[in-house]
Parts: sequence; structure tokens; C-alpha cells
Amino acid sequence: MNKFIVMVAAVVLLAGCTASKPSPERHAIAFTENHSSTDGGVRFSPQGTYRNIIPTFEKMYDQGKLDRIVGHDVHYAIKYAGMLKEQAGRHLTETYDRSGDKMPADPKDADSIGNELSATYLDGYNGVY
Repeated sequence: MNKFIVMVAAVVLLAGCTASKPSPERHAIAFTENHSSTDGGVRFSPQGTYRNIIPTFEKMYDQGKLDRIVGHDVHYAIKYAGMLKEQAGRHLTETYDRSGDKMPADPKDADSIGNELSATYLDGYNGVY
């Protein structure tokens, strides 16, 4: 009986440890972890980047949920997600705290944030937590 209780407790604890974060947080973390963190003498702050971009990811997730509620079909959602990918690459700029200058993002970062934003939107549309 004691072994059974220990096993159940272990399973419950492990399940709690692997509980998933909401979609906007997962995608924002994926972007910050894949960010090209080297740009000469400028330091990259993953925590600062995460704090700055999480509202955008939450907005895209909520937009996906709203589009589903108002009745947009799957083709619309896929087209909108593709547009997000494209627009992110065109309009992404990065602000560096030391100088305050805005510089074009690394193309890899622009692709990465476009992919993560579109995936977040589709998660919201499809009801993925």
C-alpha cells in the first residue's frame, strides 16, 4: 500500500513539473531562445526581450480566438498567419538599450518571430492552450 501511495505521489509531482505554459509564452520563449544574441558589442537580454514581446504574442493569440468566434474559416486563418510571417520580416526593428538606436533585425530573427507569431495566432484560432 505504501509503495502505491509513493508511486501515485511521484506521478502527480512529475505531472506538475511538466505542465505546459500557455501558447503565447511558449512561442515567446522559443523566439528568445533562438534569438541571435551576438551583435558586436551589444549585449542581449533574453528576459528583457521576453518582457517586451509577450504582449504581442498574447495579442496574436487573442486575435486567433476572436477570429474563430466571429466565424472566420480555416482558409482565412491560414492566410492571416502567412501574412503575419511576411509582415514580421518586413517591419521588425530592434531597439538596443545602450544607444537607443533602432536597427534592422537579423534576417534569421525576423523569420523566427514571424514563424512564432503565426504559430501563436493559429494556436489561438485552433483553441490550443
